[in-house]
Amino acid sequence: MIGVGGVGGYYGARLAAAGHHVHWVGRSDVDHLRSHGLRVVSPRGDVHLTDLNVSGPDDPLPMTDVVVVATKTIGNDELALWLADRLAGRTTVVVVLQNGLDVERPFARQLARTAPDVQVLGAMSFICSARPEPGRIEHVDYERVTVAAFTADGSGVPVGDVGVLPQLPHRPEQQCLEQLCLLWWTISWAPGCHVRASTTW
Repeated sequence: MIGVGGVGGYYGARLAAAGHHVHWVGRSDVDHLRSHGLRVVSPRGDVHLTDLNVSGPDDPLPMTDVVVVATKTIGNDELALWLADRLAGRTTVVVVLQNGLDVERPFARQLARTAPDVQVLGAMSFICSARPEPGRIEHVDYERVTVAAFTADGSGVPVGDVGVLPQLPHRPEQQCLEQLCLLWWTISWAPGCHVRASTTW
């Protein structure tokens, strides 16, 4: 799990609490996580994880089945280069779990150069969660995640839907609705954002 914020911290903690092996990659909070662990406060149940497997950006990346990118999109080009160098020659799956549209592309481009067998998936999360301080995640509500394989033309190949809503057949209008929901969700958390959009049906 790359990123231990409101998104990566929450989903990673839930995976670890369910018995999955999770390795964390953090930045400024690495020492705090090693010393104090990670605490999630949530109406769906609190979690306190200690003795975390956590490393920093200068440490080697261990062998993993799945790599989840759950950082802010700022610096994605540099992060994609960093990840491509560490996954060179490997076979794994990279899930880009970030706010924004087309955020998977820099990772797909760089990984195609060094690790062509790596599959890139895009993930859209609908969640109210934040990290008010290192090692503490405050979750308010929601946790649904929709996942699809990234394709160069942006069409996407549905992989799965995790959450309380039943999985629906994937149709073009559903994909459009999901993208609009993601856009609206992003704008709601960034009131200074101005959007010019054109819709064709």
